[in-house]
Amino acid sequence: MVSVFHRVIRGWREKGGFTILELLAVFAILAVIAALVAPRYTGVVAESKVKGCESNIEMLTKAAEMYYEVNKDTKEPPTVELLLDAGYINDYVYCPVGVNDDKEDYEWNDGDKRFICIDQQHN
Repeated sequence: MVSVFHRVIRGWREKGGFTILELLAVFAILAVIAALVAPRYTGVVAESKVKGCESNIEMLTKAAEMYYEVNKDTKEPPTVELLLDAGYINDYVYCPVGVNDDKEDYEWNDGDKRFICIDQQHN
């Protein structure tokens, strides 16, 4: 075993490079590390997107409550565009989880008196 070790080290020193076996061992270790880290990273990203959507829902619901407080006689359900035009929110709000960039991501639910996300996967 010692002679193999010395032969590998000597070969590395003489040629100035690494052997195929050493490179394969390094790639295998990196693959194992990537396999352990990648699922955790993607899970954290997905969870943060859901929390961002929940935060958007809460913010839109509070803005709608303020809108209804000022406009007590209105029967019109609030929309994101209405809250934006009335100045209750500063920018259009998109769901970070969904891919509905061409339409409104949130709608008013009269039963619960709050906004809901159209993408029902994370409500």
